Amino acid sequence: MGKNMIKKIIVVVAFMLTGFSLTAMSASAEEITDLFLQKEVTYSGVEGGKIGENWKYPQFVGEKAVDGDETTRWSADKQDEQWLIVDLGEVKNIGELVLQLHAESPVYEILVSTDGESYQSIFKEENGQGGQPTKKYIDGNNVQARFVKYQQMKMWQHTNKQFYSSSIISFEAYEKKRLPEAIKLLTENLTISEKRKQQLAFEVSPAGVDITEDQIEWSSSDPTIVTVDQTGNLTAVKSGEAKVTVKIKGTEISDTIPVTVVAENKQYAEMRAKWKMRLLGTTQYDNDADVQQYRAQIATESLALWQTLNQAADRGYLWERKPSDTVSADYTTQFTNIKKLALGYYEPSSELFEKPEVYDAIVKGIEFMIDTKKYNGTYYTGNWWDWQIGSAQPLTDTLILLHDDLLNTDAEKLNKFTAPLMLYAKDPNIQWPIYRATGANLTDISITVLGTGLLLEDNQRLVQVQEAVPSVLKSVSSGDGLYPDGSLIQHGYFPYNGSYGNELLKGFGRIQTILQGSDWEMNDPNISNLFNVVDKGYLQLMVNGKMPSMVSGRSISRAPETNPFTTEFESGKETIANLTLIAKFAPENLRNDIYTSIQTWLQQSGSYYHFFKKPRDFEALIDLKNVVNSASPAQATPMQSLNVYGSMDRVLQKNNEYAVGISMYSQRVGNYEFGNTENKKGWHTAELT
Repeated sequence: MGKNMIKKIIVVVAFMLTGFSLTAMSASAEEITDLFLQKEVTYSGVEGGKIGENWKYPQFVGEKAVDGDETTRWSADKQDEQWLIVDLGEVKNIGELVLQLHAESPVYEILVSTDGESYQSIFKEENGQGGQPTKKYIDGNNVQARFVKYQQMKMWQHTNKQFYSSSIISFEAYEKKRLPEAIKLLTENLTISEKRKQQLAFEVSPAGVDITEDQIEWSSSDPTIVTVDQTGNLTAVKSGEAKVTVKIKGTEISDTIPVTVVAENKQYAEMRAKWKMRLLGTTQYDNDADVQQYRAQIATESLALWQTLNQAADRGYLWERKPSDTVSADYTTQFTNIKKLALGYYEPSSELFEKPEVYDAIVKGIEFMIDTKKYNGTYYTGNWWDWQIGSAQPLTDTLILLHDDLLNTDAEKLNKFTAPLMLYAKDPNIQWPIYRATGANLTDISITVLGTGLLLEDNQRLVQVQEAVPSVLKSVSSGDGLYPDGSLIQHGYFPYNGSYGNELLKGFGRIQTILQGSDWEMNDPNISNLFNVVDKGYLQLMVNGKMPSMVSGRSISRAPETNPFTTEFESGKETIANLTLIAKFAPENLRNDIYTSIQTWLQQSGSYYHFFKKPRDFEALIDLKNVVNSASPAQATPMQSLNVYGSMDRVLQKNNEYAVGISMYSQRVGNYEFGNTENKKGWHTAELT
């Protein structure tokens, strides 16, 4: 865009038939013109400061923020307190502000003034993505102002440990809020069972442009087959085909999708039952001491959470935030606590079993997290993982537990609670904010996509999973993925069989065992690559029930019991749980090897570690019991081997007396991974250790 080009938006001219006259709805030129364009600005400083009377970097001066050229920018000086003021020349109505940042500050605000002396704040960001590009559409609420001030309060820190200030590509103002240029339903086509409901969601472009519910109009081409209310809540009435349209009132901006209503598919109920069994168990081992202990653990944990739940009418939190939790990690903790409370509600031995007040608290707790804490599918701050995986998975588990009760008593709440998950996990391949998901991250996101598909009986969601997940099975020669020698790399350069690899096994294993026997079962020939890595990279890599630390990356730096991979025994326990999943669909010879290996590891570990204590869920515990109680084909002989994992620069030799692992690095494999403030001092962990 040229420097002197006036920034405009697309204007849709709509016509309304009022009585017998035709009235055109249009906007004045001023309403769609950038009021800041080429206006006078003053500012606190420029990156690099001055040399004599001149700025060191004149290409970064404040005027660049309002020059209409999206290839230029104002880069503020390296100080916390930095500001830029635009003078409109006269008092104007401000309907909307658009702030496009090349690098966002963690804390900043927008203030307005009529006289240049007394300012009032109209917007404040306290959780900005430091250093990241972003575009903010800010509601001006029709404030009257001549001066508009951008005020930075805090610099952001680069990974090079240097601090930098904001960098603004463009700062724009418009007399009235602008309409979106397009609207798109997030479901391209929908197949839904009779009598089911589903909350439809849409997005508008450009991203960030706001639109209110009363500006939206919904319609069905055949209400005898499917109805849709004015909040987008769809109801399948009877079998047949129809179309549903969403439209911005007074315009021709719309989107339409086909909807097919089918008779109830019993496969969905069967798959939800499998999922629920993982969470609640069966009666198979009810007299077993380890199973009884786990049921008691669920009852104890849920009761403690019930007693500490904040139920005040004006509450700002459900449970007090842990001192060690970041803002985003607290969301994961809160949703995990809600899940544990739900487990107590459905656990017969719990004091909370089927108490109405507990059920109400669970439902209200989820509503609080969505409505008040903004877990709404669009908001996020901090670590992407907490939004797409850390919070999404326990919420999905909770909704699987609640499904039947919600469907029978308040189906609209089931749709409301599922709606954010449909956005945070819109596609298995998408990792926030702008990345492509791979490996364990892809399977973790896919679990939520699958769960929402089962909750809403949405065929398209299951097809997404069926098509996306097999990509993790491909054998690779560089980057993330499975290698022929049994290596598993994540984050491009780091050996991760013990951590991310385990997450991949768990994710794929859970998904495949749920889809097994259904129309959506994954039958990809590349599954042989997974079986190969299970053999070489897990059965042959484990030592006496322990997963060597040299393949667990930065997870070894975490405090014990804060993560499944903090110790070699804990990582080994997680590996065993995942191998029991893989065994359910593995070829017979591999399944026998898995069972024999697990039995041997349990014998070798003896009293050093209790693999049945604190299982991750009922499925892991029951599957392990089944392995122990099975008739193993043959007792495993302690392996004497030398495994060279060239693709991840690792070597393992073991025999009856000892095991030795050697960690190295190269141009292909990183020395150690530091991230999310973890493993800051891992320098020597790959230097022939």
